[in-house]
Amino acid sequence: MTTTLVLGASGLVGSHVIAALRDLGLEAMGTRFSMDGARDLPRLDVRDGASVAAMVARVRPATIVLAAATADVEACETEPAASYDVNVRGTANVVAAARQCGAGVVLVSTDYVFDGQAGPYRENDTVRPISTYGLHKVFAELQVIAHAPNPLVVRTTVVFGREARGKNFIARLFSELEAGRCIKVPIDQVGTPTYAPDLAQAIVALVRAGAGGVVHAVGNERMTRLELAQRAAQVLGLDCSLIEGVTTEMLGQRAARPLSAGLVTSRAVAELGIEMRGVEAAVADMSWSTG
Repeated sequence: MTTTLVLGASGLVGSHVIAALRDLGLEAMGTRFSMDGARDLPRLDVRDGASVAAMVARVRPATIVLAAATADVEACETEPAASYDVNVRGTANVVAAARQCGAGVVLVSTDYVFDGQAGPYRENDTVRPISTYGLHKVFAELQVIAHAPNPLVVRTTVVFGREARGKNFIARLFSELEAGRCIKVPIDQVGTPTYAPDLAQAIVALVRAGAGGVVHAVGNERMTRLELAQRAAQVLGLDCSLIEGVTTEMLGQRAARPLSAGLVTSRAVAELGIEMRGVEAAVADMSWSTG
């Protein structure tokens, strides 16, 4: 068993994990759920326990990276049952399948497990989610830590990078500003923006080093979403005047956001020599197009 099975390989984090593994010449297989542009990947619904068990039994991976999730915070708040089915029951299905062949499980998690009162947070800080999404990620973490063979939870936040769907914050910022449209950005949400290729390299390095437990892997700077948007726009040569700073309350969102959030990268990541780049270096590294 040498294969790494990446669930959610058509998404932002999963696609970069697959790329990082293959760049090292390591055997990797990925799955998708609904991404039409990734038809080369087999479709797998983590809510279907029998299908998950069959896939894992067939591949017999050494490690399963669980990047598949419902991460739309607003959708999770308005449809908590659907969020629970994917983020909690789906995780339980993956863990159960992993136990049958002894595969390690890596769960990609978030700083939304914290309340955002006293960030940036370290691994041993007490979780206190304030949204349905955050609560369900806490449940998912507990499933992995308590029941998975060789469990590893990698928390991260504000992940950006090149992806087919262009859903992440920087990709949407680029699309809006390039089209000459204004975009409203919170002035009171503080986090640690993370470049997806760096996160993927950290995940792969942690797995290869046999790391376990809870690890934080984020970019090396902490800032508001407004500062992130402005700095990214400057690198891209786009019109910063189209960026309007607003409070989170003014956005009228259903789900509460952890405002003073972000994470401190774990020593385990630093000791592996992984560079977690800042905003300017990361944005400049991206190959810019709408795709």
